[in-house]
Amino acid sequence: MSPDGTRAAGYFNSQQTEQALQFLIDLRTKYRVAPFGPYLSAAGGTGALFYTGKIGMMESGHWWIPTLKKYLNTGKLSIGVAPLPTPKGGKHVTVMYESGWCVPRVSRHREWAVRLAIFLAGEQAARIRSESGIAIPAIIRVAREQAERDPYGIEQVFFDDVEHARMPWGSRVEPFSQIETIARDAVDQVMIGHQPMQPTFTKAAREMDRTLARARRLHVPKAEISGHATVRSFLWISLLVIFLVIFAHLLFTHGQDRRRLLQGYIFLSPSLIILLIFVAVPLLFSLYLSFHQWNVISPEKPFVGLSNFTALVHDTLFWKAMKNTALYTLQVPVGMAIALFVAILMNQRLKGIHFFRTIFFLPSVSSFVAVALVWQWLYQPQYGLVNFILKQIGFGPVPWLSSPKTALLSIMIMTIWMGIGYQMVIFLAGLQGIPGYLYEAAIIDGASPWQRFCSVTLPLLKPTTFFVLITSLIGSFQVFTSVYVMTQGGPNRATDVVVYHIYQNAWEYLRMGYASAMSWVLFVVI
Repeated sequence: MSPDGTRAAGYFNSQQTEQALQFLIDLRTKYRVAPFGPYLSAAGGTGALFYTGKIGMMESGHWWIPTLKKYLNTGKLSIGVAPLPTPKGGKHVTVMYESGWCVPRVSRHREWAVRLAIFLAGEQAARIRSESGIAIPAIIRVAREQAERDPYGIEQVFFDDVEHARMPWGSRVEPFSQIETIARDAVDQVMIGHQPMQPTFTKAAREMDRTLARARRLHVPKAEISGHATVRSFLWISLLVIFLVIFAHLLFTHGQDRRRLLQGYIFLSPSLIILLIFVAVPLLFSLYLSFHQWNVISPEKPFVGLSNFTALVHDTLFWKAMKNTALYTLQVPVGMAIALFVAILMNQRLKGIHFFRTIFFLPSVSSFVAVALVWQWLYQPQYGLVNFILKQIGFGPVPWLSSPKTALLSIMIMTIWMGIGYQMVIFLAGLQGIPGYLYEAAIIDGASPWQRFCSVTLPLLKPTTFFVLITSLIGSFQVFTSVYVMTQGGPNRATDVVVYHIYQNAWEYLRMGYASAMSWVLFVVI
């Protein structure tokens, strides 16, 4: 970007940027010495690969020093530290992340808070923090002492590089999360999608400039944020409207019916209050947000009407996420067929059948995050169990999570495995509700097992099948955890599903109004 952080065209698509990316591509494809993508996540990151001797160099920061010293002190690790390289004819620059302390004006104990901030910024606190070695002290004298007492010379490298440091873009460019995503998508399109670099980067630079311009247009002057008056007002109005609806219902009911209705409301009140506070009111509030340009950290939240919904129509990334979600739902009939087959097998009067039913059902009640992490290891390209088995029969290795062609399929396979148990229980209940005399009559009529399945089992399982189909489709449109843990929407947005896209806009870009509009579109679709 330009030095002032206002323009990407001419910088992101410059010859220097393209040369830097080409160097990175060569490291990964030509020389094959730099692992990347889901391989790193499945292997535990560059740190795990570095400690196990699978790579000889990793990029990291000062925060890694305490971890490294644990190995250095035991003699199990011998390393050297070097600053970022300087391009020929260029200027040596590095990035430094700072931390500080501030006291809000509305603090209840502002005087004590100021005293604490002064202490934390002082030399005594700097020496206390220096003992942990996590960061470089802001006081030069303390930082120099920390470097001098390091027997490995690592601290000195960082100390010498401080004078070349600049602030990270994230603290200088307001919509940096969106800029970073655009840049990452462009790099993925080149490295994974094999798109030509120059037009791809030029298109991305224009999109960055549009994002920066949009942020400047929406910029509001600094103002004091005095609580969440709008939110509180909306909540009180919503609760008042709901109370008036209930009161009107009671008012227009007469005699014994009113008494019974009042008793019903009293008995329902514990669950009703929870539903109103945590379901109905947030649902209405999200609709309210969808008509506003709502940024969490901005004091001004202007009404924009249908602008968020209009922007969705032209948002190619949203519709790509919707397409990926639709493709993901194709696993539902496959999973249902497997679950029905397992349910038929489990619908036998055999010794120990309850144990096998429990085994099949266990994945359904396991933690989604834990299951996703386990499958991430199973899909690991180099030493994952799935590729190990494929290798034994002459196939693979398959880049399960690192290829756009197989990433979504990999998550679908995991979802089928995880959902078999729940669907099996539902089908099993349906199978056990079919009268046995119908099968006896079919056997007497000479029906084969397949004919009994088609003529007796399937027709009588229609209500059960319909229930499983609808609930599974709804669950598929709401998929999030597996994508968030395993792929983060990549590679090249191949697994960017709708709910993850909503999460990204809401909590990474802080565009709550736009994310709410997406949520209501998804609500209508479901």
